Amino acid sequence: MLLTSRQQLLGLVSAALLVLHPVLAFAQESLFERDVLPVLTKQCLGCHGGLRQKGGLELRTIAAGLKGGKTGPAWKSGDLKGSEAWNRIASDEMPPNERKLSAAEKEHLKNWIQSGLPTVADRRKSVDPILKPGGKHDVRKVAATIDQHIQRGLEEAKLKPMPTIGDAEFLRRIYLDLAGRVPTAEKAAEFLDNQDPDKRAKLIDSLLESKEFATQFGRTWREWIVPPELPANTNNGGNCAGPARDLGKWIGDRVLKGGWLGQDRSRCLDGKRKLSERKRRPRVAARDLLSACRL
Repeated sequence: MLLTSRQQLLGLVSAALLVLHPVLAFAQESLFERDVLPVLTKQCLGCHGGLRQKGGLELRTIAAGLKGGKTGPAWKSGDLKGSEAWNRIASDEMPPNERKLSAAEKEHLKNWIQSGLPTVADRRKSVDPILKPGGKHDVRKVAATIDQHIQRGLEEAKLKPMPTIGDAEFLRRIYLDLAGRVPTAEKAAEFLDNQDPDKRAKLIDSLLESKEFATQFGRTWREWIVPPELPANTNNGGNCAGPARDLGKWIGDRVLKGGWLGQDRSRCLDGKRKLSERKRRPRVAARDLLSACRL
């Protein structure tokens, strides 16, 4: 179980850091996930997000923006004049409130459209993975590879790595990440007083074996698969809160028993895709998703 849990965690971290490397390598280029989506989230999704789509326009994804709303596509690859969202943002017509986009935010959006709507995923295609795909790799080798990716990206972006954090900060972060809470005073004192040079690795191993990690893992996947903004109506039995909690508990139980397999993840990811496609009846789609994940 220990190796399985560590491999699961390293797999998730590896995916995130393999994305991080090209982001650093293309530090001067505006990319959707890094530069554009945060601006849209802060300034635009209140009117053009999942719950509200003013003018029939949604801006959460590139595909949704290309589809556009009543007045046409929000953006067109390489075409500023044909990008309705850019035209309105550039003229300060959008957002309609007093909080307009800054010059830097506008520049990111402009460069992104002119460059052909590039994404982090696009740039990953030309990145040397270091570890060849296919087959299994030793956990320590995977960890060393992650370090190589980070170091390479930092060097290309001409950035200096942050110094190693102290024990107190490490303790707080690892508990929040793996257990979803801060450590108790007793556990904190025990860790900080411990002089074992391997105490950090041992703490990670113990948390990965804990029920709290399984609960946190299940909760994280649940909140991503079934977003909390889904409408709920308890009068007609359409509330998804209860089934969503059950799904999180089921995932946590599977992790605790070492049974969270690739096929489980595939079902949930496929269900998430179908949920995003069924905008008119989200509660029905959510219930179908919850059932599919637990087959």
